[in-house]
Amino acid sequence: MGEKELEEQIVELSRRIAEMESLMKRLAGALLDNRGTRQLQSAAYSLAPYMRILDSYMSNGSVGPEIVLPQVKDPISREIISVLFSIKEGNISRITGELKRRRGKASRRIVAKKLTELEEMGVLEVDKSARDKRYSLSDEVVRKWLKVLGIDIKSDED
Repeated sequence: MGEKELEEQIVELSRRIAEMESLMKRLAGALLDNRGTRQLQSAAYSLAPYMRILDSYMSNGSVGPEIVLPQVKDPISREIISVLFSIKEGNISRITGELKRRRGKASRRIVAKKLTELEEMGVLEVDKSARDKRYSLSDEVVRKWLKVLGIDIKSDED
């Protein structure tokens, strides 16, 4: 991860911590004023995504795909997911190149195998209409990630 990306993440986490502190102050005020449990429930609901993010950061030293994809265990697959969170979509060459930049090494053969596994798990979608396959995160993974961030997007199925 580049220094600029790390700085952006720190700024975003600082913003979220400030927002969480504001919510906690409002909650404390509501409790002291005996305004009822509805506000307590509302605050708890609002804080839940931030607490999951904070817990992941404290446990892993970072916030990443393990929050919404705990079933993805191997580090290369997790890094591929992280790459796709950053670049949105890419063919195997672009993904392999980004992995090399981040990890210092990457085998195209292993990346291809991991992409296939992630596709079979439903984590990735593949657009085969282009000259070469283009991989992106599935809508479901993106929806889960946005929900963790507190942004609930309704799908056509909802």
